[in-house]
Amino acid sequence: MVFVVGNMSSEINWDLHDKIHRRSGHITFVYKGYMLLWGGYMENFPNTSNVRTSCEYHSTDELWAYDIHTEVWSRITTKGEIPPRNSGACGVVHDDFLYVFGGYHGVSDNHAAEGNSNQLHRLDLTSMVWKQLYPGGVAPTPCDKLVGWVYNEKLYFFGGFGPAPDIWAPLPFEFVPDQSLESNLQRGWNNQLVSLDVRFCREYLMRGEEVELHWEWPHTTGTIPRPRAAHAADICGSKLYIFGGRLLFCRMNDLHCLDMETMHWSGDMMKFHNEYPEGRSWHSLTFIREDKAILYGGFNQFDTILRDCWLLEVPSMNWELLFYGRPRLWHRAEFLTTGDLMIIGGHKDSITNPIKRVEAVKDKIIHGNGDLPGIQDGSWSLNLVHDPHQRNAFVLPNKSIFVFTGMLDVCSNEDQLAMILAHEMSHVIMSHMEESLSKTHFIQLLLILPVLLLWVILPNEGAVFFHWLTDKITHLMIDLPFSRNIEKEADEVGLMMIAKACYDVREASKLWEKIDKISADKDEEKPIEWLSTHPSFINRKIFIDEQLPIAIRIREECNCPPLSRSRM
Repeated sequence: MVFVVGNMSSEINWDLHDKIHRRSGHITFVYKGYMLLWGGYMENFPNTSNVRTSCEYHSTDELWAYDIHTEVWSRITTKGEIPPRNSGACGVVHDDFLYVFGGYHGVSDNHAAEGNSNQLHRLDLTSMVWKQLYPGGVAPTPCDKLVGWVYNEKLYFFGGFGPAPDIWAPLPFEFVPDQSLESNLQRGWNNQLVSLDVRFCREYLMRGEEVELHWEWPHTTGTIPRPRAAHAADICGSKLYIFGGRLLFCRMNDLHCLDMETMHWSGDMMKFHNEYPEGRSWHSLTFIREDKAILYGGFNQFDTILRDCWLLEVPSMNWELLFYGRPRLWHRAEFLTTGDLMIIGGHKDSITNPIKRVEAVKDKIIHGNGDLPGIQDGSWSLNLVHDPHQRNAFVLPNKSIFVFTGMLDVCSNEDQLAMILAHEMSHVIMSHMEESLSKTHFIQLLLILPVLLLWVILPNEGAVFFHWLTDKITHLMIDLPFSRNIEKEADEVGLMMIAKACYDVREASKLWEKIDKISADKDEEKPIEWLSTHPSFINRKIFIDEQLPIAIRIREECNCPPLSRSRM
């Protein structure tokens, strides 16, 4: 859908409407009073539940043009060396040309191979003729879900997801493979930065010639952002800003700036005070003034589609939450000359199943703790409870784990989620439920004679009161301390379990610190610890900090990869 200030016709041709608006992974750009739309794909929803949703790539021989002033759409056909149908390509405009790089090729009219691309196509917006370009130099690795911009008559492209670079051609960027893909073709995330000088293209074409283009690999200083894909970027003046994106299982909320004059990276400029946006991918970041940008939507750490709209002020890097709109991911945003911010296309429903990610963490914990009795008998089940307001998880004696989506939203990464799951699994492994029940029966047995004596000696009212008082004292002095002790034991055992599964055990401490901060920020009433079944959040953090040296040593003994210094 398109959200824009202004009246749209109420009589909609839905086939045409879908052809224009129902798309993701597309390219949009503003050009001479028009907002133009190209490429991407749309999902076809089946009529029956036993038929899988299919994807259809939009035609690449056409553009849809939205007149900014009349609010009317029109179709423009193109010709020439038309690109294959694709999604996740990057398009930038310079001097009456649209340049399209990369993307993921789907089923194509010209039978191009399916997969990531590093092809470069150029569309002459004055003649609507496509041409495929073949720049010299070392070509960037094929990828999709990257970002691009123009500065000083050069095209720049950064990041993306695709196959590993050729090992015989070492390039100045980092590549992180996706270990979750079951394929012989290794794919992953990169932080490649390439450029292309296109300043003489129009001049040469007017003479009937084609300029020789060459890929360049700019040298930068400062802290280069980690590899990522599905991030968002926009340039304002000589400053290029990048926010978020996905790397492995983490959807980030870091903010980086590249000074295009000095080619110096700022490092992470994110300020974690007051309000700030959570980590995400497939979002949009759009400057509406030289000192203000809008961040909208996306996909968070646990596959929830976001609908929050944030204002970023530069250079202070302060964030302000403006409002909540409609859930949207992999959309496009364009700031129009009318002062409207136009959101085009995108998904409103999740394109992945969040429980699969939680299952993957659970399976990794089980695999790393095969020495524990009964953990690998295959009887663990996982249930996701859709309640964003509940930060909770629990387990039943039959090994059924229940996790509320509110808890998923709190966890910043899979290491923190692993602590939640391992804590619950340890309750079963340590037989805490059975132990608690046995303790209760034992206490009740001990109190039978005293209670009977009370009923014999005292009047009914007095016996009822002292029976009630005995229950309360027992609950306060025995039940609650016992419950806090088994929760503490579950934290300790859970920490050692995630250490053996090669998770970052330091994140467990950060998790309880974060939950304590969230609780304080929301002015939630904190129960007095000696009246609670659980230790306080901050005491759980302190206890885990005390156990960290042991957990780190266990992790090292399991030959896990070294812990990242960037999280210390």
